Amino acid sequence: GISIAGLPRITGQLAAHSRPWAEMLAEIKTIRTQAAQIWQRKSFHELGWHARDLPVIAGHADPLNSLADMSHVLAMENWPTAECPVTVVYFCGPMTDDVAEPDRPAPDYPRTQTEWVRRELEANLARHAKALWPHSGQDGASGFDWDLLVAPGHLRGVERLQAQYCRANIDPSERYVLALAGTLKFRLAPSESGFANLVLAGDWTRTELNFGCVEAAAQSGLAAARAILRGAHDSENKDQGRSADTASPLPLYRPSFSEQVFRPPYRLAGATFQTYMLPAPERLLRQACDRYLNGITPDWRFEPLGQFVLFMIGYVHSNRAVFGPEAGFGDGPELSFAVVLPVTKRGRGGTEPGLFPVVALVDNSLSLATGREVLGFSKQIGWFEGDLENVGSPIAVETLVFERHDPRSRLARKPLIRIEPAPDLDSRSSEVPRNEREYSPGRHAWIKRILDRRAGGEIPPILDLIKLLRTRRLAIFNLLQIRDLQQQDRACLQKVTKSYLRIDTVHGGGRLPTASVDLFAYDSHPIARDLLGLAHAHHGLQPLAGFWLRYDAIQEVFNEQDECENQALSAWNGEHKRV
Repeated sequence: GISIAGLPRITGQLAAHSRPWAEMLAEIKTIRTQAAQIWQRKSFHELGWHARDLPVIAGHADPLNSLADMSHVLAMENWPTAECPVTVVYFCGPMTDDVAEPDRPAPDYPRTQTEWVRRELEANLARHAKALWPHSGQDGASGFDWDLLVAPGHLRGVERLQAQYCRANIDPSERYVLALAGTLKFRLAPSESGFANLVLAGDWTRTELNFGCVEAAAQSGLAAARAILRGAHDSENKDQGRSADTASPLPLYRPSFSEQVFRPPYRLAGATFQTYMLPAPERLLRQACDRYLNGITPDWRFEPLGQFVLFMIGYVHSNRAVFGPEAGFGDGPELSFAVVLPVTKRGRGGTEPGLFPVVALVDNSLSLATGREVLGFSKQIGWFEGDLENVGSPIAVETLVFERHDPRSRLARKPLIRIEPAPDLDSRSSEVPRNEREYSPGRHAWIKRILDRRAGGEIPPILDLIKLLRTRRLAIFNLLQIRDLQQQDRACLQKVTKSYLRIDTVHGGGRLPTASVDLFAYDSHPIARDLLGLAHAHHGLQPLAGFWLRYDAIQEVFNEQDECENQALSAWNGEHKRV
């Protein structure tokens, strides 16, 4: 691995084919650095350093703001006895970029930059050395005693700096990688290049440390080695006719004590969902797709479906398992709130729309445990106020949050969202006939009519959402993963799951009354900042539009052999072309 600054010139083709790679190159910043070494004739104590420990200092005077006593290396250096230095000090620090730096090879340019560093070293010693070593100046004079430096006898005064070592780290492969706020999400782990037979290494990759140091580089190297070994193991399995994932049979699932994890499929009866559309920057939505969905399942690529997210309030009268012993255990109600990203999945099978719940709050452990363990829903416990079955009623949702990510923070129950009608605005609602038995594309032009009837004309994202709602089966994608106990920045299981919500009966639906949304911000729940592109603060929002739907449905897992999927994909592609 080399510094990331050297990659743009040699990986342009990778950046052209991979958004995460291109964003990494654009967002992970680097700087030039400078370094110097001086050899002195006196010990630190002779120079006036009276502390017991010898100096290792960061935060000294810029730009050579870090220095260390490295006198222990003198034993390894070859010095004539008469000229042997007593101490050696290493300096280093940032070096400002040169706007005139040539972008082509220039043999004389490195020498000019080395002389730049030598001038910086001269100024540093002249102005600041006496603060560290009070006896480093000439008797009765300010500045630095240049005769302290070990150098050939013909060099006098400041000329003796020419015998010291100065270096300008200006080549792309030498630049120091910064760890700027907000850039961690753009780092790729050594095994996450996104390309076959390409493993990454360097302190610019994602590790436990994530800043420029030899320890981070070592961690990255170890992770790269593990990725290579894992790839070799998978290749061996393939050569022997075994799948890397199925080289051994799966063990039997062992239900836990007081089991509350039911096997799919699930029947949802009397489900009422109220959905509000809020605008969101495409850049942030793409980042969410890359962070949680892309680069996991081969040939699956996720993109946002429009520039909006959905706030979905759910009431389910009855949620039960359909098959297995759990079908006889009973059913349970469910209240929920979810922030949902409409997405398009592209792959060898075609293009498919779906929903990705970025985060969901539920009111019971059955829904939480089943959703997280079986499908990977990012579910948390929530507390709900209001009549969620009664469309348009005021609703308030609380959950457990960390207000600030700080060692002194304590988990606390706080409000996350409040939705209230806005009676002073247009609150007309539309409905469809109840007990509509078939949920087919041709019979749901009412959705478009409802959502398009908004003051100010049509809303561009509406058409995308209409296409999504008119598919017979609604795909739901989630990230299912388990943290590895030994390599705790890794997942011992990680996959994108796909389930389908198959709506078989529609009991009602319509456009919601105009509402106001209060959205609260916490470091553990940065919805406004990370998804909506707003300041990390409490916001009062007015949705672009809102609609509700009451239905019965089956939620079933994705089956690659299911021919109905191909039919759904064909129907979606046909609709996409017509619109």
